[in-house]
Amino acid sequence: MQNVFLSGLMCLMLMAPQQARAADRAPFINTWLVAGTFDNAQNNAGFERDWIGEAQVRPREGTAAGDRTWQYFDDRLFSRNLDDYVDLFAYFRVKRAEPIAAKVAYAHVYVHSATAQPAQLRLGADNEIKAWVNGALVAAHTQSAPEKDMVKAEAGLVQGWNRVLLKVGNQENGRFGFYARLTDAEGNRLDGLTFSPNGGEGPLQIATKAMPDAATGDMPVGYRGWAYVAADAQQAIDGDFATADMLRKPEIALQASAFVFTAQGGTPPYRWAWEGDLPEGLTLREDGSIEGTVGEYARPGEYAFAVEVSDGAGATASKPLKMLVKERPNKWYEEARLTALLHHPEAMPEDAFDEFAGLMKRQGYGIGMVISYNNGHHKYRWPSIFEPDCPVGDLVGKYKAALEKAGLKFGMYVGNLNGPNHGGANGSLLLVEDAVRRYQPAAFWFDWAGWNGVSLDAIYSMIKTYNPETVIVLNGVPTMSNGDWDVICFEGWGAWGDRIWDLWPFHFRWPKQHAVESWRLVADPAFEYSKDVVPAWDDYLRLQIALIGEGFIANIDHSVTIRSGVGEDDRLASLEDSIVLQAHRKMAQWANPKGLPPLHESYTQVNPGPLAEATSGYNTINLARDAVYVHMLETPYGKTGKPETPTVAVGPVLAKVKQVTWMNAGESLAFEQKGDELFVDIATVAGDPIDTILKVDLAEPHPRVPRKKSAAIAPTPAGNLATGKPVRLLSNRGEYALPGSACHFAMYGVDGNPDTFACGGNEWDWTYHVDLRETHGLRRIVLHFAPGYPTEYKVHLSEDGAAWKTVAHVTGCKGGTHQHAFEPTRARYVRIHAIKPDGPNQEGSQMHIAELEVYE
Repeated sequence: MQNVFLSGLMCLMLMAPQQARAADRAPFINTWLVAGTFDNAQNNAGFERDWIGEAQVRPREGTAAGDRTWQYFDDRLFSRNLDDYVDLFAYFRVKRAEPIAAKVAYAHVYVHSATAQPAQLRLGADNEIKAWVNGALVAAHTQSAPEKDMVKAEAGLVQGWNRVLLKVGNQENGRFGFYARLTDAEGNRLDGLTFSPNGGEGPLQIATKAMPDAATGDMPVGYRGWAYVAADAQQAIDGDFATADMLRKPEIALQASAFVFTAQGGTPPYRWAWEGDLPEGLTLREDGSIEGTVGEYARPGEYAFAVEVSDGAGATASKPLKMLVKERPNKWYEEARLTALLHHPEAMPEDAFDEFAGLMKRQGYGIGMVISYNNGHHKYRWPSIFEPDCPVGDLVGKYKAALEKAGLKFGMYVGNLNGPNHGGANGSLLLVEDAVRRYQPAAFWFDWAGWNGVSLDAIYSMIKTYNPETVIVLNGVPTMSNGDWDVICFEGWGAWGDRIWDLWPFHFRWPKQHAVESWRLVADPAFEYSKDVVPAWDDYLRLQIALIGEGFIANIDHSVTIRSGVGEDDRLASLEDSIVLQAHRKMAQWANPKGLPPLHESYTQVNPGPLAEATSGYNTINLARDAVYVHMLETPYGKTGKPETPTVAVGPVLAKVKQVTWMNAGESLAFEQKGDELFVDIATVAGDPIDTILKVDLAEPHPRVPRKKSAAIAPTPAGNLATGKPVRLLSNRGEYALPGSACHFAMYGVDGNPDTFACGGNEWDWTYHVDLRETHGLRRIVLHFAPGYPTEYKVHLSEDGAAWKTVAHVTGCKGGTHQHAFEPTRARYVRIHAIKPDGPNQEGSQMHIAELEVYE
């Protein structure tokens, strides 16, 4: 996990200046002819050798390239993650079972330009790259440039067909791939470009096809609820300030160019149309690109259709194609609802693996993910290719066997992919591949990946090539900008004792349907793990049910042991010695009342329910949609538990009710169904100290209806105009957005909870910006600083976001609460501008906004 150091750590990456809008950015080139591999060496002899006649080559599919053959290539056909990374590692090593250590490969594409025009060829490469345009060498980069656009070469295009040839190499085993696009000087789209793998010779034909050597279909797979091939994280979160604060490196965030049908021959430009059955949510544009998101409930299976292309001379060609639609891979993980990391795996008694896995099964867990590499100390828990004589042997394999025997899925935690004992970033790809080949985990949980995670696109692509169903979980408080993950985790480090409900996660927009996971470590209040202090298991149980009720995934860590006096590597004599396991056993006992069905059926293998939100608690629905569960529990977030009234009304219930059961006691309850309202007699129901659960059995599956949105946060205190409003962390002059410091996002300054706070990362003097959404006549502002504070600050107001009026200027501030009253001022925007401290080692440390109050 991100360890205790996270609480005081400022993110090291500044948010990049605003990039060009998604509609203007030049697309990346994903469809090529590829030839290789050819031998390289440590001295780069193969990279410097001309294998194919580089300046003159004009390839066509199936023709010779030295002693190799040019092959049609689009890695999105076999590696369905959303990126623009051209993955030669996955193609040659995984799909063609060829060695890729110290190799060279070529990629070629024809580009038709309607006019002669200047262009930049922008590249990134694992690990070295050369480029030719129309036979002229325009780039030769022999150092690793793993991110997009790291290499920029001037490349003028002639009118008509142009040839772009790339040569990619490595000098050892590891990463092997590239990014490439043609842009103007600002990175924007060039007008009048048409790309073709085979160029302009011959009659008009459709070039789009399957890759027989990689055993692919005609087109990339579409996943229900996910953007089809084209995606852009920045565009998806536009206006979502809380999420924008977390997108720390937008240049490496999820971004993928559209799938575009390709043709050859004839006279460009090409125009496209289709006839047949495209999946719900997708549209074919006239330029041949497919845009949209596959419908969440689109029919799974093959969709057959025909595409037709016409060219500038009036010629036409058509071709029948098929697209496969499947369920999104992260859905099973999301619907499991209860997941666990397994920390300190070395401590497991040799004879207790099955007992441990059985306990997890009794609690309703869907997957256990063992700490397999790192967690702060670069340690392997299996005999990897980098440490075949691993001191703990095949510990990972023992957990996998026990978990799968118990009917749980098995996953692996991998931390710090740039560790020194596998050669850093290049070897990290091989580290993860070794894990994939040995253990076929259902999920990878990547930690410590966002600060300096290099080439995650390459790692994700390799994983998805081996098995597209493998779930990629990224620990995301500071790292969600790093590539195309399937599940994001907002961990709750420090949330124990009286802070157990801190760091509540939140939902946000993203191009892929997903649920947010929240990790919690079961700990005693003082984090001392005294043998006599069992953590508050009942509080943790209410927390996990509340997280699930809110629609999140609860990752309630199942550490084998943590207790005073026991080192991480010390094997326990018995599971009885584990304080953490004692707490989990109590949770399991509650979840499995003697003689009754397990209570965890109401909060695992479920989705958010269809009923209106209730102050008493939450509702969930099973996967068959024929049972709705009403959870009545108390939380610090306004849930009040079982009502004192003799009857409870729930709805809308849009299916006939067969039976209502008080699950905690196994008793049937009287009920009356009037239209879509259900009235249940709870006069005999005793409130459970954790969760009082009613099960509503339905005669048929409940119709799918939009989930009721949670009500807006009530102004706290009453009348506070700032509560729940859009907020941003800005530079000291409001020029650009800052990331939040660690997990102190902007929203925590207006969430009504003074125990959370907002803090900008990377800059000492910074600005807190609030949009009240409407203009008001403001008279008073109250500021709560904790724990850090500005010793000097100003309060600015604006009606239009451009002209600002200063209504307060404070020096000598000592923190705490400050009130500012002023003459009525028309304003929509409020800014708190911290002036001092303006660097480290000054009084106040840095401004922390615990709560902002704004009043008329």
